[in-house]
Amino acid sequence: MRKDRLIIPAVALSLCVFMIALAQSSAPDAAASGWKAVGPDGGDILALAETPSNPNEIFALATNNYGQVFRTLTGGTRWKRMTWINDFVYDLVCDPRNPGIVYVLWMNGVYKSTDIGTTWTKYSFPTPHSSYGRIAVSPKNSSIVYVTGNYITSRAPWKSCMAVFKSNTGGRTWSFKRIIPGSAQGQARALAVDPGQPNTLYVGGWYTINNYRDGLFKSRDGGTTWAEITGTIAEEPRAIVIDPTNTARLYVGTIAGVYASADGGRTWTKGKGIAAASVLAVDPSNPQNLYAGNERTIYRSADAGITWAKLPGPAYGTLSCFSLSPGRMFYGSTGGLYKSTDAATSWTSSHKGIKASKMGPMVVSKASPGTLYALVPSRGIMKSPDSGATWEKLPDFERSQGIARIALHPTNAKIIYALAGGPVLATNAMANPLPSIYKTLNGGLSWSKALTQESKPRLRGRQGRVRIGGYHGPLQVRERRKDLDDPYDLCLLKHPCL
Repeated sequence: MRKDRLIIPAVALSLCVFMIALAQSSAPDAAASGWKAVGPDGGDILALAETPSNPNEIFALATNNYGQVFRTLTGGTRWKRMTWINDFVYDLVCDPRNPGIVYVLWMNGVYKSTDIGTTWTKYSFPTPHSSYGRIAVSPKNSSIVYVTGNYITSRAPWKSCMAVFKSNTGGRTWSFKRIIPGSAQGQARALAVDPGQPNTLYVGGWYTINNYRDGLFKSRDGGTTWAEITGTIAEEPRAIVIDPTNTARLYVGTIAGVYASADGGRTWTKGKGIAAASVLAVDPSNPQNLYAGNERTIYRSADAGITWAKLPGPAYGTLSCFSLSPGRMFYGSTGGLYKSTDAATSWTSSHKGIKASKMGPMVVSKASPGTLYALVPSRGIMKSPDSGATWEKLPDFERSQGIARIALHPTNAKIIYALAGGPVLATNAMANPLPSIYKTLNGGLSWSKALTQESKPRLRGRQGRVRIGGYHGPLQVRERRKDLDDPYDLCLLKHPCL
C-alpha cells in the first residue's frame, strides 16, 4: 500500500511564504503586530544619496511592495530603517545645502523630512501627474525643487506629455511646465541641474509629434522655456551627469551608448567601447574618470568619456544607481547594495540591516530543524542555519538565478532539489522556459542536472523515482514504497491556481 507524506503541504508552504514576505518587506505595521523580519539582508535599491556635511551618512531608497528609506552613519557598514512609504517610489535626494532635508519621489508627489529622516510629510502635485523620473534640489536655493514626469492631458484615451514640476516652497506647492506644448504624448525621465548655474536644467525623455521621438532638452531660466539639444544622440536619454569642475561638460547615457559634450550640449561625441548606459557618475576625485552601468555591466572611462572599458560587473541584480565619494563607490541594484574601495575592481556586499529583499518560496528542513532555504530574485538560493538569524548564499549553478521552487529530502539534510524554468520568480523564463530539476548531495556546495523537460517522454510507462507532472508549480518530496532503493519520490505538481 502506498503511503504519501509531504515535507511541507502545499497550503502550509503557501502560508509560510506569505508570512515571510509579510514580515520581510510588505507591511509597515509588521513589527507592531508581533512579526520580526528574518529574511536575508538586501533588496531592490533604487537610489542613494550622501548628506552634504558627512560622507559616511548615506540614505538608501529600497522598494518592494512599499518604499523604504534606510540610513547609515558608518559609510554603509550598518543600516537602519527610517520609514516605510505606502506608495510607489522612484528617487531620493538630499538637499545639497541643508544636511537635514531629504526628499523621496513618489508617483504623485514627494515625501519630505527636515530632521534627517526621523519624520516625514507627504505633499502631492495639484494636477494629474505620473512620475517615473527624477528629483533634484537647486544647489543654491533649498526652496527650489524639480521633478521630471508627465502631465496627464486625457484619461480616456490615456494621454500625457513631457513635463517638469517645480516647487519654490520646498516641496509644499508645485507648478508644472509642458516641455513640448504641441506633443500628444511623452515622458520626462532623466534630470540634471547645473551646479554652477542653477537656473540651467537638462531633461531627457521621449515624446510624440506625428511619430515617436527621443529627446534631450535644456532650460536656461529655471524650467520656464526649453530648447531641444538632442543633436546626434540616439535613443532616449536615461541618465545625465555634469562635470562639477567644468559645467559646460556633460554626459548622457542611452541604450545606444554614452555621449559627451564639452560645450553645454551644442555638439556631441559618442564614446567607444560601451554599448548602453542607464546609470552614470563622475569621479569627484578626478573628473576624467567616469563610471557607467547597464543591466549587469559596469564600465569605466579614464579619458572623459572618449573610450570605455568593461569592469567586473555586479554579481547580482540589475544596476539602478551609483554613489561616489573620494576613495569609495557604491552601486545599488535589484540584488542589493555593494561597495568598492579599489575603483570598481572588486565589490563586497554593504546592505547589513537593509531588510527589503523580495522573498520567493521558502522551505524549512525537516531533517535539520532550524535550517531555512529561501529563493531571492537576482541572488539565487539563500540558506539560514539558525532560523533566520544569519544567511549565506549557496554557490551559483547553471540556472540558479531562475529557480522557481526548491524541495528538501525529508531525512537527508544534504539532498536538495531545485526547479528552474517556470515563470514564478524565474527571471530567465522567457529565454529558457523549459523546466529542469537540479540536485545537490552536499547541501548546495555543488549541483548537477537531475532531470529536464526533454527527458520526460523517456519516463513514460516506467516506475521512475523522479517525475515531472506539470509545467511548473510546487516541488515536493513524498514517501513511496519502502522496498525501493530511495523511498522518496520527487514530484513536480501543477500549481493549483493555474
